[in-house]
Amino acid sequence: MKKITYSKVGDYYYPNLQANEQPYLSKWGRAKLNYLKQNEQGLYTSLLLKNQLNEYLQDIDSQANLMYDHLIKQLILQYNITEQLKQSNQMLWVKQMNMINKIAEEIVLNDLIYQ
Repeated sequence: MKKITYSKVGDYYYPNLQANEQPYLSKWGRAKLNYLKQNEQGLYTSLLLKNQLNEYLQDIDSQANLMYDHLIKQLILQYNITEQLKQSNQMLWVKQMNMINKIAEEIVLNDLIYQ
């Protein structure tokens, strides 16, 4: 167990405490956190009390980012979205890119976040 040190300010002693740094989470990590808080309160509380929540969220976040990037690459090949299409018909290219972004987001949400 760590020894707590104190600083004297005037007539009072205050503990020298430091909070743990909060890791950066992308939208996937934040979505998983919100899902845990609202739907999996037991798991959320357990991870929080064991001080494993940040590690768990970072793991889910990195898995989701990798999965999303991989899906985007696959869907670009599947729907034959090329730079030539971007140059010849920009509106169609934007429409198809938005479509595959939504498809990839939904797959990641259903397979990783809402599990």
